[in-house]
Amino acid sequence: MAELKGTFYGVSVGPGNPELMTLQAVRLIRQCPVLAAPQTASGQMLALDIARSALGEALDGKTIVPLYFAMSRDPAALAASHEKAAAAVRQYLDAGQDVAMLNIGDVSLADSDVTIGNKDICDMWTWDRNTDHYVGEILEDGRKVYMVRDTDTIYSSNKAGITLYISGSVKDNPEGGLNQSDSHAITFSIPDASNVVFTKDFTMNGYFRMNTGWSDGRNLGGAVYNRTVKSVLFDRSTFNGIWIQNGGFFADSLTLDGCTFNAYENKVSANDSNPLWFCNIRTCDVTVKNCTFKASRPIKVVEQAVFGANVTITDNKFDMSLTNSANDASKPKNDAIMFSTLIGETQWNPAGTLGNVVVSGNEITGANALFFNPSQITMADGATFKVADNTLNGAKLSVEWKSTTEYTPDFVK
Repeated sequence: MAELKGTFYGVSVGPGNPELMTLQAVRLIRQCPVLAAPQTASGQMLALDIARSALGEALDGKTIVPLYFAMSRDPAALAASHEKAAAAVRQYLDAGQDVAMLNIGDVSLADSDVTIGNKDICDMWTWDRNTDHYVGEILEDGRKVYMVRDTDTIYSSNKAGITLYISGSVKDNPEGGLNQSDSHAITFSIPDASNVVFTKDFTMNGYFRMNTGWSDGRNLGGAVYNRTVKSVLFDRSTFNGIWIQNGGFFADSLTLDGCTFNAYENKVSANDSNPLWFCNIRTCDVTVKNCTFKASRPIKVVEQAVFGANVTITDNKFDMSLTNSANDASKPKNDAIMFSTLIGETQWNPAGTLGNVVVSGNEITGANALFFNPSQITMADGATFKVADNTLNGAKLSVEWKSTTEYTPDFVK
């Protein structure tokens, strides 16, 4: 496996006024020896011009990489321009130089997904008939064994990962519930070993979804397996909305640390105003710590297809006093945390199981209960569910859903 090389930073220079650039954007632009920015057909580089207005001589001596992105609805033309831009940037990353990619304004999800990266920099599948291998084995040529089947073995190219830092903001995604059909997502096409960091200067507005990988059938003769990333971290980011994730999240771990979730009601489905709702996250470990929530619905951290994922929820503050237009006083839903029902065994998947769970150091106000925990959860072999040192301020510890009836499963310690 190749050594980690340069770091790629996506840097927003704001909506146009140089005085509105964040301190982090200024710091990263000063820090990186290479600056890449979109260039129009007339040669203008507006994002670079904004940065130059703010930093002046600090840009002298830096390598400037103009990037041309086709303004077209033709998928082939778009892909070609993206591949060319990626190749222009990658030569500096391969040489060990950090690159700041400058752009302006917020990212809008109103009309389509937004993809960061491209298939050229992703890992690639290969396969052969040699089954004398084990999953995770690294071959002499650097490839990694992904799967060993009865008659063949599938390999990943095992490229070096990158650390992708994301600031700025997203907005305009069509809202709805868990199965919203016309919503869009931020999607990553980067090496599987990569780490994604949403910084303290990242703001999510409205309805959010994210696909950490994509279904890749290249070289597989009809089979399809998912590309992934190693980890996703939201580091003190701000959420002025709701994150509802139904599948598509392929990562070893997701961490939200020190984030702020401001009051928000789903404009299309008020009942689905959960600040976080993670469904079908499979094996991804989830950590939520040091965050503040003002909400009317719980964070749903596991539901349906979950296979041994570990969940850690520590040192958060939950203000559950927010009113909601879908409220029914006889069916309270302002519990802080929800562990929802897992799937039973199917022909495609084993029965869902929950790994180690820790819920500690949290403080709740205006809540019915700290968490709702159904009997339909099965813990993985040897896994524990530990609850300790939470400040309830008059709320119950655990209840049946949509009730004030206390209920604590035997596996909760």
